[in-house]
Amino acid sequence: MSKMRVLLLFILLISSFLITTQVFAEEPEEDVAEAECENKEDVIHRHKAIQTHIQFYYELLIDKYKPELKEEWKEVISEREVILKKMKEMQKEGLDLDYSAISEEWKEKHQKYHEAFLEAVKTRDDEKIRELLPKLLELQKSWNEDHKKFLREN
Repeated sequence: MSKMRVLLLFILLISSFLITTQVFAEEPEEDVAEAECENKEDVIHRHKAIQTHIQFYYELLIDKYKPELKEEWKEVISEREVILKKMKEMQKEGLDLDYSAISEEWKEKHQKYHEAFLEAVKTRDDEKIRELLPKLLELQKSWNEDHKKFLREN
């Protein structure tokens, strides 16, 4: 199967996950809390399941459009995985991770870049994809730095 077909299938798969929502009918308060917990677990499971696909998707795009970023991309993603693992360990130890390590500026950039990236992929705008991949890498680096700082302080 060609890379473009794989990418198209992947985009369709992600779209179906994003579009799918669960609507709860009026239920007693206990049932609502239990349903929310089950729904949260389901979302976490789906997120973990799709994360591998998303990372592969980015790697395919980097291979095609910005191969010089591939090694750096892998390093940054590996660093992110270490940070997430450490945060999960901290939560298991009972530490409260109620923090605001992500600034509003970062969130705005994230939204802006990902919306532009989605549009570039939809329209197969090769030049825009080439332009946005380094920005997405820098965004992830920034996330890593902010979270490493947060972990050092806690």
